[in-house]
Amino acid sequence: MNPSLPIVLVILTCACACGRTVFAQEKTEQHADLLSVAMAKVATVIALILFPLVGLAAPLAQTDFDVIGDYREHSLEFSVEKPGAYAVQVDYYYADEGAFSRERVWRAAGGRSNGKNEMPDKPGASFDIDTSIIELKGGREIYRSYIRRPILSSWGDSSLHAELFRLSLISGEYKLLVRRVGESQALAGVVVKISVVDARRGK
Repeated sequence: MNPSLPIVLVILTCACACGRTVFAQEKTEQHADLLSVAMAKVATVIALILFPLVGLAAPLAQTDFDVIGDYREHSLEFSVEKPGAYAVQVDYYYADEGAFSRERVWRAAGGRSNGKNEMPDKPGASFDIDTSIIELKGGREIYRSYIRRPILSSWGDSSLHAELFRLSLISGEYKLLVRRVGESQALAGVVVKISVVDARRGK
């Protein structure tokens, strides 16, 4: 027998053992990687399910809000079933593409300019809003507010929002009266609405 054969067998045995160890480690790492990928996919699915529900939460009530021309008064009736905090806001809608992009609507609605070579815009829209809320039962005015140049406060998937005020309401029937003072030619062609929303929901 070749005297070097036992040494070769020992070397081969050690090599096989090392190979099995490395393979086992690689399988463990692969399993860990697969587990991480699976968990990431699950988290993504959960996010896709939950976040649209927040972003697409329907307003309690909503109506068109004309920001140019002679029509300056709007009214909106709404019902409150669950007592809590509610907000009234102006919604400016924009398209992902086209002339009325988010940047254009942002500027038209009074958002500040971020350009280094541009003078910063005055914050807020170029009009004021006089609002009041009437309790339909009895016709009592329960809230009144005058908002100068509504300022953008939040945004959604396809809209910018300027919150006007918040207040606590009990169950009942109400009417929101809105009177615009001034106009905004910069917002011509942009869909603008007034909404009553649950102040606790995501925006």
